[in-house]
Amino acid sequence: MLRAGDRYALAFYARLTGFDLYCGPRLGFGGQDLFRQSYHKSGQSHLRVPIPAGRTIADPGTPLADLKGKKHIGASSSEPQGLEWDYHPKPDSARRRTAILDLETLNAPSFTSELWALEPGRPELVSEAIRWYEERAGVVLAQVMADWCTPHLLLIAWTLRPEAFAALEVSIQS
Repeated sequence: MLRAGDRYALAFYARLTGFDLYCGPRLGFGGQDLFRQSYHKSGQSHLRVPIPAGRTIADPGTPLADLKGKKHIGASSSEPQGLEWDYHPKPDSARRRTAILDLETLNAPSFTSELWALEPGRPELVSEAIRWYEERAGVVLAQVMADWCTPHLLLIAWTLRPEAFAALEVSIQS
């Protein structure tokens, strides 16, 4: 979630119902489910997209009940101007956690929210996931962990390092 003064925008959400996992952005355009990703109990996953069929279907993966280690579930990149700034944050509880990024501290034109499913009882998986970004061109801006469910869920908000953004801009202009 982003905060600009007293206004909020929900950039990404995740909901686990049994072993069915749903996640995605809350965009300021398109339908509510646009780009929602689902990972079902069976291991089958879908992505809601604006095509006649309405979704893409991926090859089946490991059912979440059988997950060992960590699995990247989904992601969404956000630019602040593309979000709806009318969200009202709900308080954290035993079953809800929210990561809030202040827009003023976001020193990048965009950021990405990524959801990981983690095997319970393996706290080292959190640092492994964070290290994955740091070993590339990423800077982790925030993280939030849902450790009350199975599998555990880890949301990481990250952006490119400034030098990576600069290199990307140069390559686009070339």
